[in-house]
Amino acid sequence: MPIAPEYLHLVYPDLAPFEAFLYGRNSADPKKKARSVADQLDEGRALCAEHGWPVKRVFKDPGISASRYARKGRDDFEEMLAEIEAGECRILVAWEASRYYRDLEIYVRLRNACYAAGVLLCYNGMVYDLSKRADRKATAQDAIQAEDEAEGIRDRNVRTQKQNASKGRPHGPVLTGYKRVYDPETGELINQVPYEPQVETVGWWFELAEAGTPSNGIARDTKERKLKVAAELAAAGMEPGEVTKELIDRALLTRYGNDWRGKAITQVLKNKAYIGRKVHEGKDIGKASWDQLIPGEEFVERFYNVQAILEGRELGSAHDTSVKHLLSRIPWCGEHGEHEPVVRWKYDVNGHHTYSCSERGDVSVNAIRLEAFVEEAVLTWLGSDKAVAAFQRGNRPAEAKRAQLQLAGMEQQLREARALSTQFGPDGQPRMSALTLADLESSLRPQIEKLRERIEQASVPPLLRGLVGNRDADTVWSRLDMHAQRMVLRKVVTIRLYRAPAQGSKVLSGRVKLSFYGEPGFKPEGPRSRA
Repeated sequence: MPIAPEYLHLVYPDLAPFEAFLYGRNSADPKKKARSVADQLDEGRALCAEHGWPVKRVFKDPGISASRYARKGRDDFEEMLAEIEAGECRILVAWEASRYYRDLEIYVRLRNACYAAGVLLCYNGMVYDLSKRADRKATAQDAIQAEDEAEGIRDRNVRTQKQNASKGRPHGPVLTGYKRVYDPETGELINQVPYEPQVETVGWWFELAEAGTPSNGIARDTKERKLKVAAELAAAGMEPGEVTKELIDRALLTRYGNDWRGKAITQVLKNKAYIGRKVHEGKDIGKASWDQLIPGEEFVERFYNVQAILEGRELGSAHDTSVKHLLSRIPWCGEHGEHEPVVRWKYDVNGHHTYSCSERGDVSVNAIRLEAFVEEAVLTWLGSDKAVAAFQRGNRPAEAKRAQLQLAGMEQQLREARALSTQFGPDGQPRMSALTLADLESSLRPQIEKLRERIEQASVPPLLRGLVGNRDADTVWSRLDMHAQRMVLRKVVTIRLYRAPAQGSKVLSGRVKLSFYGEPGFKPEGPRSRA
């Protein structure tokens, strides 16, 4: 039978002093209803102090399940078992049985370790000697009850997860970039909302990914930003612990205080929850109850651009040679009428790199010369006024239309004012003075520039920002990786290849037809044959 702690020294006088190990554990508890690990350990210390048991070591596993469904191992628990087996303590103290185990197999391991080393087990304010049959039976019954509670908790969680999925509500760990909102009375989850300090970081990741930065590169950039921010906070007098909390709060560290790794960032970038979609068991089941991370269609387009880039990299890692060559399966063969097979990269019979018709091989062009020809033409077009005008014509959402009308009105106002400044009344004075005109221009100019920026942002797809209308587009282009460059090409140009006018001809100008966005012959990007 279990022993009350105050009688332990009478029952086992030869074991004193009772050197104690303390153990604390809890599962993730967003509602903050359960006993924290710190509270559990404080209660254990008070018990040991009351009965004169010296605390030799403290072990804790916060936020980790003890059931058989646990996804993470309990490192401190495993180390504690090893120390018990080595005979490093006389008594093991925890708040209740479920802190040790919610899995019978774990209970058996702990029981065997304590039995072999002669270590007493203390929980719920009672002490058990596992060398005694009655105590083994009592602790086994507690273990069965703890495991059954875990099964009940899991069943409820599964039901809740299905209910939340059907309603599009959040479930599981909170998304980086969001915070949970709970009912102040009941503690029940209401929803999750974008959390501005983290939105900045996660939104920045999507921008970097769309520009072609690989996930490992994003992780390195995040670490550099973390170090810079940490130095600024420390210089401002913030304590190290507070600095870490602030970095976690800004998502510059993971919720566990670790640096981000590329694999974890990739998982963030792939998660449709960031565009307000609910995914359950790997399937998109509809609109979620929460808002997308950043409002507007631009972020949704950026998200899908990033998916295409990530998918391209995955195809590349699976030995798909198409993503290793800039133009493979982007041009069309123009020798087949309306049926236009794609052109792909290959070696010719002489071992030269070429782009060739995938269907008949009746068109073949030297790969290096074609890539150089297309790049030069595309970058020239991107940096031109033609490109700016094409996207302004082709992409005219309501916001751009409103801004365009405002811009036209302001520019007309300036023209009329300038005209008035050159006209004179009967008294010989200008209808508008130079000073008044100057004041009007200084007032309208900043507004006009902002409107032009709004029109460009609303007109130009996010991937093409910094390219369209930029005379130095080649500098921006050189910083994009190949996957991003291929996406740009598909968005701005349709390439058609034709036979050479004569065998051996190396002139490309008549063989390569480029139809840019907004021009006749341009094909919006779509699925490409993998032939």
